[in-house]
Amino acid sequence: SQQTTEFMELFDSPSIMQVGSSLKLLMVAEGSAHIYPRMVPCCEWDTAAADIIVQEAGGVVLQAGLCDDNGKPLEDWKAVLMKEE
Repeated sequence: SQQTTEFMELFDSPSIMQVGSSLKLLMVAEGSAHIYPRMVPCCEWDTAAADIIVQEAGGVVLQAGLCDDNGKPLEDWKAVLMKEE
């Protein structure tokens, strides 16, 4: 998406990988990726399981555009995803 492209331009030489949503989040959990920007809607089943794995690894999944300066974890997947449809 255009939003994702603009976000990625904030970084110096970002690396982009083409894999599924859950795999990207699992890469964040294991430390082989630092960030997974998702600026377009996705289904809760695409990311919910990976979210808990990220949390257990000490990370956090944040709501793009819906968090404060300190970041706020995604608390209600369904409510947020339904608003974006």
